[in-house]
Amino acid sequence: MNWRRLRIASQAFFFALFLALGVKASQGFTGAPWNLFARFDPLTAVLVSLGSRKLLFAFFWGAALTVVLTLLLGRVFCGWVCPLGAFLEWTSRPIPSGRRGKSYYLFHAGFFLLVFMLLLAAVGRLWPSFLDPITIAQRALITSLHPAIGFLIRASGDALYSFGPLQSFVDHADRLWRWLGLLPQSGLRLYRFSLIFLGLILILAFLNRLLPRFWCRAICPLGYLLTLLGRLSPLEVRVDEEACNRCGICASLCPILPAQAERVDNRADCWRCADCI
Repeated sequence: MNWRRLRIASQAFFFALFLALGVKASQGFTGAPWNLFARFDPLTAVLVSLGSRKLLFAFFWGAALTVVLTLLLGRVFCGWVCPLGAFLEWTSRPIPSGRRGKSYYLFHAGFFLLVFMLLLAAVGRLWPSFLDPITIAQRALITSLHPAIGFLIRASGDALYSFGPLQSFVDHADRLWRWLGLLPQSGLRLYRFSLIFLGLILILAFLNRLLPRFWCRAICPLGYLLTLLGRLSPLEVRVDEEACNRCGICASLCPILPAQAERVDNRADCWRCADCI
């Protein structure tokens, strides 16, 4: 079985599902299932429960499933499900071994960010939750990029509609865009605050070109929470000691290992990408 292709297919499926649900949510649909990804986010569940001083069952069951999967399989959410992780992987480039050195192991920033968010949530301050990856993806891709695309489509359609021979084409295209959800029936709204998230995700995409998947390795608080839980996972990456000649090929494919590594090992921060298999 080609695990890499299966993982890419999984990422594509969940990314498309995330966009579809997000587009519907931006049209005024609220609650389940439109906020499905937030309900499966254990960091959101912890922060909201701490801030409200009570266990919110609306978030509990989905978050509990993510926790159970992490305890069993490790950090699979990051490598197979997370929409922001998929976007950053697709906008990244292969990791040359010379660029995968010690600088990545300044990468305990995620731990301090996670502690900071939990402490503020404990005193009722939830504003740092905007650094949750699901929140970033939703704000950037849905509430910023989606209306911006809608504005461009509508402006282009209005310009082309002035040409008589193209009016029929524009009418059919308009119905298609509305069916796809790119032109909400109730109109388009572009929130200025959401542009901050769009700028943030563009910065992360730029950093990806310098340090591939920088966010996932270094900063992501949800990723660090899942790393802590993943330490208990029985699923391990094991090397056949008799067959291994320390050629370094598996280590060169791993997005986690430092440059000096000769082969993969069992790590809690492994997001089970299966590239080394």
